[in-house]
Amino acid sequence: MGKFLGALRLILLGLLFPLSCFAVWSGEHIWMFKCSLVATEFGPWFVLPCLILALVRPGRLSLCLGLAAALLFSSSEIRSLPVRWGLPQRFLAAFGRPLRDPPPLAAQAGQAPREIEFDPRAHLWLSYFSAARAEPAPCLIVVHGGGWDGGDRHEFARWNAWLAQEGIAVASIDYRLAPASPWPAQREDLLQARAFLAGHANMLGIDPSRFAVLGRSAGAQIAVASAYQKPRLFKAVVDLYGPADLFFAWKYGRSDDILDSLKLLRQYTGGSPSDSAGVYADASPWLYASKDSPPTLMIHGSQDRLVWCRQSERLDEKLAQEKQGQHLLVLLPWAVHAFDYSFDGPGAAVCRAGIWNFLDLNLVSGPKALR
Repeated sequence: MGKFLGALRLILLGLLFPLSCFAVWSGEHIWMFKCSLVATEFGPWFVLPCLILALVRPGRLSLCLGLAAALLFSSSEIRSLPVRWGLPQRFLAAFGRPLRDPPPLAAQAGQAPREIEFDPRAHLWLSYFSAARAEPAPCLIVVHGGGWDGGDRHEFARWNAWLAQEGIAVASIDYRLAPASPWPAQREDLLQARAFLAGHANMLGIDPSRFAVLGRSAGAQIAVASAYQKPRLFKAVVDLYGPADLFFAWKYGRSDDILDSLKLLRQYTGGSPSDSAGVYADASPWLYASKDSPPTLMIHGSQDRLVWCRQSERLDEKLAQEKQGQHLLVLLPWAVHAFDYSFDGPGAAVCRAGIWNFLDLNLVSGPKALR
């Protein structure tokens, strides 16, 4: 029996230790990216099992493997501490208001969302999370990622329910997908969703003068490109690991990278920059970021191999150059793409603090409110 348990222990550690290595290294294949996401954002959950396997009747090999795996799995939490400690001062400097602790997700965070068809012609739907407040509430429109040719509005439902419980109505929307519908169809769909929500504001209990937009990955490009156009239809925009300059994405993209970036760009824009320069320019909010752009919060993982963090860094630099005073970029040194997939991971902890305070400032309480 002892030999069986010892062998089982080594088998488990033989699986956990290689997975833990992805907390500090990510390769060029989609399965490696997924392992990195698990190791960094779910890694803290594996620390205790690794310690138990290492310390209960340890052998030399199990002790070394278990302790090493526990250390690697905890590395993202450790590396997140300077970011979390520094965020209050950075938020105050960027937006002039102290950072407050975000509220937790309630055990029963509201009702299931209402599924509403906002564009019958294109068969586009939105999932609507009602705000937990009596008066007309501000509304956040959420644009999903997926490389412009996939994705699902039902993703990240816990995030939407969390914001709704705190008084912000959330509409997570569909949009037409490439290659059947290239840009600017996606911007048209986002603006159509906004118009629908504003037109049904009384029925939905929202304030049509207070809209913000949040996008992830490809959805962040759609969100920022739509928010930066005139007239300004959104009071604020949250950009989570999105590409802000498609010319830049083409220049550094490769057909053999994780997503086949060049293929995604071709089917989204109709060709290369030489074929579709006007489309690339129109879809690149970096080009028309200005001092009049709405307040912008950007959060990006430094280890992101799907969308290079230089995309967000360049947008942040452009906004600073244009004297747009209401913007903040938060880089997460350990994080890969889609780091907020876990609502309880170290990346999500930074996101919850940043996103809640940013939306509370620009949609709910205003700059002088200190609850």
